[in-house]
Amino acid sequence: MGPEVTQQRQTPSKVNTFWYEIGMRFYDKSDNNYYPMYSGSYNSNYLNRTYYDMKNSRILMLSLYGRAFSSDGWFLSCLTSNIAGKTTDWDWVYFKQCDPFMDNVPNNLKWFLESRVNDPVSAIYIKNSDKSNLYVTTYNHFGSLFDAKSSQSPSSTTMYFDLSKRYGVCTNSSFSGWYVCNDPKHTRYEDDEL
Repeated sequence: MGPEVTQQRQTPSKVNTFWYEIGMRFYDKSDNNYYPMYSGSYNSNYLNRTYYDMKNSRILMLSLYGRAFSSDGWFLSCLTSNIAGKTTDWDWVYFKQCDPFMDNVPNNLKWFLESRVNDPVSAIYIKNSDKSNLYVTTYNHFGSLFDAKSSQSPSSTTMYFDLSKRYGVCTNSSFSGWYVCNDPKHTRYEDDEL
């Protein structure tokens, strides 16, 4: 009975799925922060939970939605590239419905985190499986995500993301060759949220 009790007390999200909450957010030119939403929009509040799937290199979103009889449900979606593995230079990126557990993850669902500076939380690049950057428009179509193989204008886009709730995800830097992982340091309030 002893070993079975220990097995049941392990946190399934950390043991079986390897999903870690990251709190993916971006900033406008005035340093206001925003979080992407499932619908292709954005919000200044963290309404849709974002996670990084360490095993499959996916960025997942849990979105709350209303159901009949005043109950709420959660909807799972994956950040999906429309240019990975193609010759297209750029295209819009959306969170699209996906299976929580996948054995053979297609390349258009794979994303990699890379730090720009020696900081594992802020100024993160997110790259698709072809190593093309994920961008956010900060001018026309504000808050829309897209990935592009060519460099984009910094006056109307940003490619830097903060992972404000990044507790167990590792990133590496192409500039200095370091590799760092954050240790979980939840506050009591954040533990309750997770």
